[in-house]
Amino acid sequence: MPLEHEIAEGRRFDGFAGDYDCRTSDCPVRTTVRNRLVEIVRTLRPRIVVDLGCGTGAALIALAPSIELGIGLDVSHEMLKVAVRNAAVAGAANLKFAFGSFHDLNSKHQFWPVGTLPDVIMQNYALHHLPRDEKRTVIDSMVRALSPAAGFAVLGDLMFFDDPVELEAEYAAAGYDPQNDHPETATALAKMLEDLGCVVQTYPVHPLAGIIVGQRRQSNAGSSGRATNVRTNLKHPTHHEEI
Repeated sequence: MPLEHEIAEGRRFDGFAGDYDCRTSDCPVRTTVRNRLVEIVRTLRPRIVVDLGCGTGAALIALAPSIELGIGLDVSHEMLKVAVRNAAVAGAANLKFAFGSFHDLNSKHQFWPVGTLPDVIMQNYALHHLPRDEKRTVIDSMVRALSPAAGFAVLGDLMFFDDPVELEAEYAAAGYDPQNDHPETATALAKMLEDLGCVVQTYPVHPLAGIIVGQRRQSNAGSSGRATNVRTNLKHPTHHEEI
């Protein structure tokens, strides 16, 4: 089950779930990061994708035509209701949504079919809500839950490439609220993945946001799940993209 502070955050998002998709222009950087994340995940050619903090399901719905199964977890019941409706309208019958958070990856409940493991576990603009020690814990959980056949943890989020103190004019566009958000530097997030044995690529999108892909090293260790095959076609990291 989500932690108490995650449940409180979910209730906060419940309050504006109904018009969330109509407010994309309020935070153009977040939308750009999501779109770039979807492009990157497509190049990985995964079969099973888990989206943590899936919100209204936009990223999974965009990926639905190219994957076998997508599972979205969120701590906002109202956002999940919107995600289910959006998926139905899009005809994305291969998606399912459930109440849950990063911490549920460590639980006994398995959200994906028995005998399988996710090829990609991703998050977009969710990790920055957590304090640093909790980020380390949940990134570890993400990597451990991946297919041992070189699965991918994909982090699309607020992350600092430059000193945020000098970028106050960009806060609104990036969706950064210093009072409530706890982003890390891109270097710190990349190191968390590297410390877990991942091969890491970083994709700056904005001085305050970007995407980091951690590829789990192939392992011959035994696993209760099926080792799915993921064919990679990652492009080299780009420079800051135009918003």
